[in-house]
Amino acid sequence: MTAKIIDYTGVTLSSLCILHCVFLPIIASTLPIAGSIAENEMLHRALVLIAIVPATLAFSRISPSKFAIFIRAFGLFGLLTLLAGAFVEAFHDIETRLTIIGALSLASAHLCRTALHRTHPHQN
Repeated sequence: MTAKIIDYTGVTLSSLCILHCVFLPIIASTLPIAGSIAENEMLHRALVLIAIVPATLAFSRISPSKFAIFIRAFGLFGLLTLLAGAFVEAFHDIETRLTIIGALSLASAHLCRTALHRTHPHQN
């Protein structure tokens, strides 16, 4: 997979995650069947596990540079925040906030990696 495809996949998954968190509860309030989908923990967990693949591919392929540490740390923060929201029961009450913060962080890291690749083409 090319660097662009990996990063755009990551940004797309993060965006879908944010849309899911923000809009599905609104839809669930008007359509009861959507409520059962919105509260399905397995769906949240599956989406987080899927997000690990492009993140791992993207952030493991950054050549060493002064920006690589920042991008990796931001990506790791996003992944850990998503994992905490999906899998740590103690965070259930703030799951949506954690998910949005994690998805934004992860998408930002992917966009930073894309910008790094654009300005320094030798960087994967």
